[in-house]
Amino acid sequence: PFATSAVRAPLVYVVVLTIPIVALELAIDDRTVRLTPLLILLPAFPAAIGTVRQTIYAVGWVLIVITGVLIYRPLPSWYNSVIVMVLAATLGVLGVLTCHLRIRREQDLRRARSTAVALQRQMLRPLPVLTDRVIVDGVYLPVEQDRLVGGDIYEVVASPYGTRLLFGDVQGKGLPAIGAAFAALGAFREAALREPTLTALADDLETAVVRHNAFAQQTGEPERFVTALILGIDASTDTQAINCGHPAPYLLSAGAVTPVRLGDPGVPLGLADLAPKPR
Repeated sequence: PFATSAVRAPLVYVVVLTIPIVALELAIDDRTVRLTPLLILLPAFPAAIGTVRQTIYAVGWVLIVITGVLIYRPLPSWYNSVIVMVLAATLGVLGVLTCHLRIRREQDLRRARSTAVALQRQMLRPLPVLTDRVIVDGVYLPVEQDRLVGGDIYEVVASPYGTRLLFGDVQGKGLPAIGAAFAALGAFREAALREPTLTALADDLETAVVRHNAFAQQTGEPERFVTALILGIDASTDTQAINCGHPAPYLLSAGAVTPVRLGDPGVPLGLADLAPKPR
C-alpha cells in the first residue's frame, strides 16, 4: 500500500493543487484577472519526480480542466483561449519528453552504479579478514550517497615479515579512479610478500602509481594520487607505520579513542617527486 501511494502521489498533488486554483478562478468577479493559465505549470511536478505515464495523465487532466473552465467562463477573446490551449499542450509535450529523458538518465546511472559496485566488490575482499596475528574488520559508509563508488581501498597481506595492512584513498570517485586503485592494490599484494621493510614496500607503491599515471596520460585520463597508511605488525610489541598523506589513525583501547601521533605525514603516492626529502 505504501508503494502504491508513493506512485500515485504526483497525480494526487496535481489534482489537489488544481482545486484552489479553479475555485479562485470562479470566485473572482473581475474577468480580466484569470488564474486558469497557472494550471499549465502543474505537469512539471510529475515530470520531475514521477513516471512518463503519470506525466501524461497530469497533462491530460490539466487540458480537460482548462477546457472546462474556458467553456464555462471564456476569455474575452477566443484568440486568447486558443493561445492558452496551445501553450498548455506544448508545455505538456515538453514535460513528457523531459520526464522520459530524466528516467533514461537515471537508468543509465543505476547501471553504471551497479557496474562500479561490482568492480569494487571484486577489487576489495570482504571483511573481516583474519591472519595469524590480527583480525581486520570495518564498515564502509560513503559520505555522499549519490556517488557511484568511493575511492577508499584497503588490503591485508599475511607475509613472511608479519601482517601488512594498507588503507588508502584514491583521488577522485567513480569508475575513473578504479584504475589507480587497482594499480595500488596490485602492487601492495605483490610487494608485501617480497619486501622485507615497509619503506621498500612504500617505494614499490609509489612506483606503481607513477607508472599508472604515465599510462593514464597516454589514454587521456588525468593523473591521480593516492593517500595511504601502511602498517606492519610482527612478533614485536611495536607496530610499524608509514603515512603517505593519509589521515592519522586512531587507537581504540578500553572504550577510549585517541589519535595516534605519527609525526608529519609524507606526500601521497604518486607525488614523491614533489617531496623535498625522502619519506
